[in-house]
Amino acid sequence: MTDAESSLDLDEVSRRFDEQDRLEKEVFRPSSCIHETILRLQCAWSALLEEIKHLRYHDLGREGAAEQRRPNDAPITKGHELRKYLAQLAKRWNVDSWAKEADEWFGTVAGRVGELRNSFAHMLYIESITGEWPTREITFVMVPLSESLSFRDDVWSQQLRERKSATEQELRDALAECEQLLHATRILDREISIARENASGTR
Repeated sequence: MTDAESSLDLDEVSRRFDEQDRLEKEVFRPSSCIHETILRLQCAWSALLEEIKHLRYHDLGREGAAEQRRPNDAPITKGHELRKYLAQLAKRWNVDSWAKEADEWFGTVAGRVGELRNSFAHMLYIESITGEWPTREITFVMVPLSESLSFRDDVWSQQLRERKSATEQELRDALAECEQLLHATRILDREISIARENASGTR
């Protein structure tokens, strides 16, 4: 391979990296199309979960991670449990910056964003979109996340439906907060990495 060919390859890698970075950041920006904003919220929440899954995978170590390649138990997949896992991890590595205030903030925000995301993830259909951009409201029907099935008697059973609404402002807030959660997770990951390196150096 000539120097010119090597330079072209590096340029292509750099171009692809920049494009990927642009697309990942775009996920957290609301669209003028409310349907696309809902999809972006799904992507943003997935980005947060995958970041924490990777953090957990790496922290398990090479031998531990081999037994659990795709962590998918409750502390990872349920938003309200993310706080507990990260707090335990911060405590284990003595990351003082993950103080009570950060822990409570993460739990509150993750719970709120996760609840809105989960509602759309279980959406059956859109009933209406009212108003004008950027203050529209979407009303949709979903199956309740718990206790949706029941028997009326020995013959008939039923599945409940639930009507929910969300405003574009709530969607915009959720995207912004999800980006903040991702940023906080990455900061914690860096600080844990430093603590891990320091621990290795003292052995």
